[in-house]
Amino acid sequence: MGEDYDYLFKCIVVGDGGVGKTALTLRFSKGFFTEDYKMTIGVE
Repeated sequence: MGEDYDYLFKCIVVGDGGVGKTALTLRFSKGFFTEDYKMTIGVE
């Protein structure tokens, strides 16, 4: 943290479990893609 930004966007990604929300989020925020993810805990 501690980074200065000109703009800060917050997005909510919703969808069924196992469809790739975490993979897409990490791809565009951190710049890497991994096909092997364990299913994260969902909110109902």
